[in-house]
Amino acid sequence: MTTRDQVLRLFNIIDWMIQLPRSLDPEFAQAVYAIQEEKHMPYVNTIERLGIEKGRQEAEKHALESKHNAARKLIARTEMDDQMIADIEELSVEEVERLRAETQH
Repeated sequence: MTTRDQVLRLFNIIDWMIQLPRSLDPEFAQAVYAIQEEKHMPYVNTIERLGIEKGRQEAEKHALESKHNAARKLIARTEMDDQMIADIEELSVEEVERLRAETQH
């Protein structure tokens, strides 16, 4: 186990075991930041990592839905072909074809 792994494990154990009084949170955070800067490694516990991953997935889902909505508008309001819409919205031609088929039903 590397030193980095040991430090992260220690922080996770501390985070799990100790409920600090709110008045000590800033002091603890400052100590963590100092170690992060010294070791050039961020401290991210499991809950934070899960939250970051969930946020990333939600952002990707929202971005894709926005592209799909924009493609639907181009299909409905223009005479653009599927390849052009795919290029504009950075979608696959197959996705645009599927969206076109959905809008025609």
